[in-house]
Amino acid sequence: MIHVLCWLLLVCFGAQASAQIYAVDFSDPKYAKKYKKQVFEYNGKSVILVEVRGGFDYKPDGGLSWNRESRLEFFIQDQSDPRKLGYVVNDDGSRKTKSKKLVLGIGGDRVARMISFMANESFYTLSKEYQRRINRLQTLEDQQKEVEQESAVWMALNATRLRETETLQQWLRQTGYIKAGNKLLRDISKLKKASQSAMSERLDSAIASVETIDTDPKLVSAAKDIAGKNIKFHAQQSRHIIIKYHDGIQDSRISALLELGERAIESFRGENVDPYIDEKFVDKIPDGEFIEFFFSTDSQVHQEKFWEEYYGFGWGDPTRKAERLRSAGTGAQRGKVKISYWRISDQLDLEGIVVHQLGHQLARHHYGILNDTQDWLEEGCGYDLSFTLLNRNNVTCMAFEPPKRSEGTVAASAGGKNKDRENKTAVVMKGMRDIMAGVAAHAKVPFDQLAAKRLHSFENEDMAKSWAFYEYITSCRGKEGQQWLRLLCKAANGGRFQNKMREHTEEQFGFQGQDAIRMLEEQWTAYLRDIYDID
Repeated sequence: MIHVLCWLLLVCFGAQASAQIYAVDFSDPKYAKKYKKQVFEYNGKSVILVEVRGGFDYKPDGGLSWNRESRLEFFIQDQSDPRKLGYVVNDDGSRKTKSKKLVLGIGGDRVARMISFMANESFYTLSKEYQRRINRLQTLEDQQKEVEQESAVWMALNATRLRETETLQQWLRQTGYIKAGNKLLRDISKLKKASQSAMSERLDSAIASVETIDTDPKLVSAAKDIAGKNIKFHAQQSRHIIIKYHDGIQDSRISALLELGERAIESFRGENVDPYIDEKFVDKIPDGEFIEFFFSTDSQVHQEKFWEEYYGFGWGDPTRKAERLRSAGTGAQRGKVKISYWRISDQLDLEGIVVHQLGHQLARHHYGILNDTQDWLEEGCGYDLSFTLLNRNNVTCMAFEPPKRSEGTVAASAGGKNKDRENKTAVVMKGMRDIMAGVAAHAKVPFDQLAAKRLHSFENEDMAKSWAFYEYITSCRGKEGQQWLRLLCKAANGGRFQNKMREHTEEQFGFQGQDAIRMLEEQWTAYLRDIYDID
């Protein structure tokens, strides 16, 4: 049995100092009602997404501290447009308040916790990413106007516009820009009317398949044996996913996760499958369920016992059992279904779990990965899908840790002369994608060595390169790139992997008579420097 141990980025990064975007968790839910225009639903809580402006101090471990009697000040989002910021960025990277409408003051006694929401991002980096996506949609629209209406090329461009507009809407909703996401409903409706109906109907049908199902009697019995009457479990399913969860998680939240999961599958299909289907390039994603999530309580006892008594799995080497139980997640394959098993705390990013884990399974099915032979590809796909839909990767199977940056001191502003002071901490200028691209571009491990590496031996640069290389192949290499990835996995499942990899690279990309891997790496590096802000 193969265990996949998954760690929280929050844990791997250490304290919360690395986060620029926080979720304000109120000390009493009634306080959230006062700020209903700024509220965002996250992990079953009504929070506000913010950047700190003043009123806090950094603790030695990097966390935030504040006085309950102080006035805490934040920069907040304009939920209708990510490009509208409450500050401008000075030449030295510090922030200067531009719009007091996007500054919010809250009494310190009303804040229970500052939850790390998006590490190494700021509203500034989100505005840049939003503009990049808007530019991409405008380019597609311009290209569509140049071809004959309702021609094959026109229909293909329309389908791409629809897919990327729906993906942008999901991205906006997951990053707090709810009103901006709602504005796209009309565009999506128009694109659907003009598009071929089959793909739209496939997604609509998958979302409509979300339903509550009876809890497995074996799980009911196990819950009584392990926890008595303290907890109960529910179950919901969609076309491809089943989620079994304890009753402390809202049913509506699970329904939303299933819809997100189906949208993630459709996004992957639209990008990597649908444009290239023919008699030889077939859709290998299963029609039915292929992944089951189990969301247990935050109890390590429950984590241990349900895995053993309900699923019938063990924890492997007894000397490493305690280590495995410290991890929030594990997994195993049962027949055709992947079991993704989790101990759920109130700060665990359930959306991050679902999307990243789906990335792994979609890569395995679509590209034909067997026996964990292409860990770089699974991780690259998981990161890419999470970036696309969530703009974050808070829950991964091995964390990428960004290079440390200097942090300033947040100015305390309890009143008096300090009233208008704001923190001078430099704003995050580069989002996680730019950071990872920079690390990847300077990685010392060549791709042919990365492709043979196992996850347990990955270094930080290996994780970055896995995502960046996957993004390049799927974004720039079209059908030849998709075929190459399938050939790579087929070669990895047999012998002579290194030789076959070079042969396939020569044939697919026309590098005959050259060092194929080196040529591909050079083109990949040029792509990164063209697309991302790399030093």
